[in-house]
Amino acid sequence: MNTKTILIIDDDTKNIEVLVSGLVNNQFQVVTTNSGYNGLIKARQLNPDLILMDTEIGDLGGIEFVRKLREDAQIAEIPVILLSTRDGLQDRIKAYEVGIKDYIVKPMHVSEIVARIKMILFRVEQRQSEQDAKMGRISGNLEEKSLAEIIKDFAMNHVTGILTVTSGFGKSGQVFFRNGQVINAIVGNFRGERAVYLMIPWSRGKYTMVFQEIDIKDEVGISNLGLLLQARKRLEQRAQLLQQLPGLHSILTISSTFLHIIENRKMSADVMRFIQLFNGERTVQRVLEDSFQDDLVTLERIVKMYQQEFLTELPQKITVKSEEGRVPQKIEPIFTEEEYQTFQRRVLRPDEQQRRALFLLGTSGSGKNEVVQLLAGPSYRTKTMKSLFPFPVDLGKVAIAAEQEISLLGIPVEKNLREFVDSLEDHMLGYIILVSAIEPDTFSYLGYLIKTFRNRYQLPYAIAVSNLRHAQAIGIESLTPQLGLESYEELMPCNPRDLDNVKMLMLNLHSPYTSREYLQIPVNIGH
Repeated sequence: MNTKTILIIDDDTKNIEVLVSGLVNNQFQVVTTNSGYNGLIKARQLNPDLILMDTEIGDLGGIEFVRKLREDAQIAEIPVILLSTRDGLQDRIKAYEVGIKDYIVKPMHVSEIVARIKMILFRVEQRQSEQDAKMGRISGNLEEKSLAEIIKDFAMNHVTGILTVTSGFGKSGQVFFRNGQVINAIVGNFRGERAVYLMIPWSRGKYTMVFQEIDIKDEVGISNLGLLLQARKRLEQRAQLLQQLPGLHSILTISSTFLHIIENRKMSADVMRFIQLFNGERTVQRVLEDSFQDDLVTLERIVKMYQQEFLTELPQKITVKSEEGRVPQKIEPIFTEEEYQTFQRRVLRPDEQQRRALFLLGTSGSGKNEVVQLLAGPSYRTKTMKSLFPFPVDLGKVAIAAEQEISLLGIPVEKNLREFVDSLEDHMLGYIILVSAIEPDTFSYLGYLIKTFRNRYQLPYAIAVSNLRHAQAIGIESLTPQLGLESYEELMPCNPRDLDNVKMLMLNLHSPYTSREYLQIPVNIGH
């Protein structure tokens, strides 16, 4: 089931906890803040589908917040629901005059709030669809519908027009359709089938289809089915090549060995252009995006150079310049003081200070490495511990409070997993198992893994589901029985690129040694 992002602005932690629980259970992605001004910043950064705000925020009240929101063209159309203890007619009038979608008087049951959110979002989608239809276009996100699925849909409906696709890295391309058949495509210097193959792997980004007659040369020599079959084959080859590298998010740079070899050799312009991609700043993903060759050719060259030790992985460290010279950049804790106290009560045990590692387990497509990179920032790296576990492990550290940090290990669910985790058990403070909603062939094994870990390790844990926005995603309600979860185990949606969402996972680790009274969540919201 597809999800929407809700931004909650409230300075009452209990209210936030109840709202987040209700929204997450209904498969919404949730971002929170306790400041009106921070809410404006997050709205610009994330462009949420709806904002749910308490009117009595200390720094910026609800009415003034909505006024400022409507003054910014970038975020002016985001629907807002205000929660208030004030039931006066004048208060309601002021709120509706500035353009809110709903005004809810507290206390109110969270299920009714969720119902109102769903109703508003349905109306927004309906209106957008009507506007797009009038203008002869449709748009959407690649997270919800992949390019391969779009091509299939357009073929069935005999669509004619121009599809513009933009990746999460800002790279754009166009696909041209005539009567449902792909007849051409353009990405940079690539045209025809090769351009389509370059865009197929884009899993993040946006697309817009404009229905119109087209006048362009047909440069695709195979049917849509042949195009998609070949694209699928290339994706399999791409995955095999990536398994031989530290990871898409690792940074590779030219090794001193290779520099010594080429020092006195004359290199062609193409070779120099390729070498210059490894400038110590680009991740493997970005090298693929910026390469002047197609992704498979680029990956084959990277793998060959990496295996010959011509490329070496660069630890990701960030420094800033000051008057005294270069000093390490200060890393701000991810938790507020209250959040840290919650994490401390739920997860950290003072009698076992050596337990300072949070494990994240999942397939390569679950977003495991993205979560580690998001939390670890500049400390993120990958490493293969061949003597213990012959698969790349994501590593990093994250500050959870002033001078308090924990280690992160992203571990693929591969053979020998249990033995590897057992070897590090004394350091594990808890774990998160990530389930990809679009990988049904993994559900049986992950269900076994959840049961095994639950019985083997008496530690805080969470079970999270990623890729819920994808059109082929299995809904959370269907996943629960397939994974064989116990009645007290809750599946939580995970957006690996959303820090607030990932923090919520950490703060809601199910703790086997925390009292049931503490874990109980109220269902009625007051102020």
